[in-house]
Amino acid sequence: MKISFIEPHLKIYGGIRRIIELANRLTERSNDVTIFHSNGSHCEWMRCIAKTKSRNEILNEQHDVVIYNDPNPIDYDLVRKVNAKLKVFYVLELYNKELLKKINLKLYLPRNKRMLILKKSLRSSYLKLVNATWEKVWLKENMNIDSQLLLGGVNFEMFHPVDIEKDRDRICILCSGDPRVRKGTKTILEAVEIVRREEPRIILDTYYGKGIPQEKMAETYSSADIFVEGSWHAGWNNPVVEAMACKVPVVCTDIDGVRDFAFHEKTALLVPPRNSEAMASAILRLIRDEKLRESLRESAYQHVRQFDWNESARKLEQILLFELMNAEFKGSYIGRRSDILNLIPSTVRKVLDIGCSTGEVGRQLKQRFGSEVIGVEIDEKMAEVAKKRIDRVIIGNIENISVTDQLPSKYFDCIILADVLEHLRDPCNVLKAVTRTLSNEGIVVASIPNVRHYTTITSLVFKGYWPYQERGIHDKNHLRFFTLRNIRDLFENAKLHIVRIERNYRIVEKPHWFNRFSKYFALPKIKEFLAFQYLIVAEKKADI
Repeated sequence: MKISFIEPHLKIYGGIRRIIELANRLTERSNDVTIFHSNGSHCEWMRCIAKTKSRNEILNEQHDVVIYNDPNPIDYDLVRKVNAKLKVFYVLELYNKELLKKINLKLYLPRNKRMLILKKSLRSSYLKLVNATWEKVWLKENMNIDSQLLLGGVNFEMFHPVDIEKDRDRICILCSGDPRVRKGTKTILEAVEIVRREEPRIILDTYYGKGIPQEKMAETYSSADIFVEGSWHAGWNNPVVEAMACKVPVVCTDIDGVRDFAFHEKTALLVPPRNSEAMASAILRLIRDEKLRESLRESAYQHVRQFDWNESARKLEQILLFELMNAEFKGSYIGRRSDILNLIPSTVRKVLDIGCSTGEVGRQLKQRFGSEVIGVEIDEKMAEVAKKRIDRVIIGNIENISVTDQLPSKYFDCIILADVLEHLRDPCNVLKAVTRTLSNEGIVVASIPNVRHYTTITSLVFKGYWPYQERGIHDKNHLRFFTLRNIRDLFENAKLHIVRIERNYRIVEKPHWFNRFSKYFALPKIKEFLAFQYLIVAEKKADI
């Protein structure tokens, strides 16, 4: 793969370290990797075997994958223009999360331009990666954004325990000393002064801006008796993990960015951000309790051993290859379909997915509920992909094959027909046939486009043509067209009782950022004209 990273610079920062670590290992795995940044110079502070070029050159090349992580206007604009099969936004931090929720006019103030670009990146169609579990959870719960987890790692060749002969008359507290306000160095300084009142042996050391070679950082960490970190927020807190890898006991702030590795009284002592009294108390506790120090350093060291950059790079390569493979089916219905998944109860154990595509919905059902999933797919290439994700795939046109000959009667407790019925010559007969394999308590879940959408009317009445499209309501491959009334008739004739109807609204027929506001315009008298798609849950009638 030709993989390209876009970075603002290659200076010594945790986020840049992450990219270089990944780029190095992806290069070692025989990928063509380039880091495009401000002036294209080579990295001077750590080993980098990936190529480096000026970001001005990126538009002159074609790329399989382009990855960016910094929400600045230059990088964001380049990603929009670049020629790449797959574009990826790697979320390293969410900063001011309150500005990301819903509509917030403060987001458009000049001082919040970075946050505005961050929100645009999150709302884009790009693949989203996140570097910490809390980010994945927060994005889903607060913005309904799906993302893939790519945890941070530790370079154990660089960060490891080093035997240092220590002066017993001194207690060395180490912190990064980063002067940025959000890093909490001021709180650490205040806490150390409080501790000195009871422990005058305390000395405070820092490493930020001192030009310490990377190969000496393990020695720097290991020379400390306690490492203290005071950040107000972080995506993935590199210094804490690095200290743990060097077997140094840690006091750190209780923030999202340490949740994957810092557990109170198990791998670290956690204190509230900006609370120097609490931090001082934790430091004093560690100074006085040798058994606790030993317990924390050993437990933390064992825990962080799992965060290996080689494994992260292997997983990233796997994700990218998978997404590139899906890109071959661009225009087809291969998405994750959270709207469909949300209609399926957790009790479902046997699923028939008609038109299973690449098997993504089935894969998620297996992952969530441990369901057995059998798919039917007409496209052989998609079916080959689906075979690797679900239990079985029947290849063929559902109208030309007899499902009942290949599958047992009343076997499934859920049948999915996502964007299928409109492609059939006789959808009613297909519904009747497949529901013979549905258990008496089972459900049918379907999604069907609404031809009564206002775009049909405006095109016919004012423009005088039928608005054929590559996909969507007016997909040129559709053989049948449905309004809500047609849908009710279809299920009635198939002896199915509709128990639930949901709507996906769109103002713009094609995917567009403005569509997220559609539901606010869907007033009672016009909602059927803004419904882009109906989601149906149905069950067998009692007499069937």
